[in-house]
Amino acid sequence: MQNQIATTEEKRFKPVQSRIFLRVLSVLRGGEVDSATRSACVQDVQLPGALPLAGSAAVILAAAIVASVLPAARAARVDVMQALRSE
Repeated sequence: MQNQIATTEEKRFKPVQSRIFLRVLSVLRGGEVDSATRSACVQDVQLPGALPLAGSAAVILAAAIVASVLPAARAARVDVMQALRSE
């Protein structure tokens, strides 16, 4: 009769034995090949300059600030003792 209780070492995830490591490498390698193929097909596309990148970063930053300030302002208006009593 075999011992049915697994030890900690047997439960540990082993990426090399499960071949996930090889799958990740193949996906990364496929992305490299795909990128090289696309750049050969599309030759006239250029990266945007610094101004569009800075503008998009500013828009994302503004959206993050608004998304954090609005719930914080709403939470600041709540009476803590009343909220605790209602639960």
